[in-house]
Amino acid sequence: MSGSGVLYHQLGPDRFLATDLTAGPWAADAQHGSPVGALLLHSIQETSGIAPLPLARVTIELLKGVPVAELTVRARVKRPGKRVQMFEAEMLHQDELVAAATAWSVRGDAADVPGAQRQVPPLPALSGDGLLVPQFSGRGFHRQAVEIDFVAGDFTEPGPATGWIRLRASVVDDHPVSPAQRALVAADFGNGFSSTVSPAETTFINTDLTLYLSRTPTSDWIAIESTTFTGGEGYGFSESVVYDVAGVVGRSAQALLFQRRQ
Repeated sequence: MSGSGVLYHQLGPDRFLATDLTAGPWAADAQHGSPVGALLLHSIQETSGIAPLPLARVTIELLKGVPVAELTVRARVKRPGKRVQMFEAEMLHQDELVAAATAWSVRGDAADVPGAQRQVPPLPALSGDGLLVPQFSGRGFHRQAVEIDFVAGDFTEPGPATGWIRLRASVVDDHPVSPAQRALVAADFGNGFSSTVSPAETTFINTDLTLYLSRTPTSDWIAIESTTFTGGEGYGFSESVVYDVAGVVGRSAQALLFQRRQ
């Protein structure tokens, strides 16, 4: 794939060193949620001992700000099976739990079930230039590790937005990026795409991310069609329809905490 660096270097079986490409928009020393989720899912998908099944659902719990530093990530099979499997993973920094994940993998009988009929957003012009976001500066995940091409709305325009996202970096050294990791990375941008407030005045950090998949994505480019809902009480949620170039592949949701910038 078209490379733009690596998010994590593997130091041992369960030890990883975050690069500066993982940094997020809220603090230079804290990671963006997308790399955190991708690394947890990488560890789940690398868990040995059973044959992998297609991913149906993954939930990422962001328990604390994850520093751009060395991390320990452990995954295990919680529920083995031939048709249904459940996995758990935890991420620690200096023995402190900072993030966790659960995932369900399933394999049913092939059936002639109609897929979701929904028009695919227009594909981006594949220029490879990516999108520079003027309100963010410095090196970080949202600037160097992904390309973003909006179809409707953008980061500076409050309200729903739709756009295509392509992960340019490897998640872990030379490991291939899985289709589910690409979808999870894109889904974490839902709250940023569809923000209802100015990011210069208010933060809207997600505490979690859940992604449901109806099939395995088949393209590097993943689109999200995102909307944020708030009730004026300092919290809310965003939800996104997730596409690949062939159509709908899933849906995601995030719980949001709104706080005024100091």
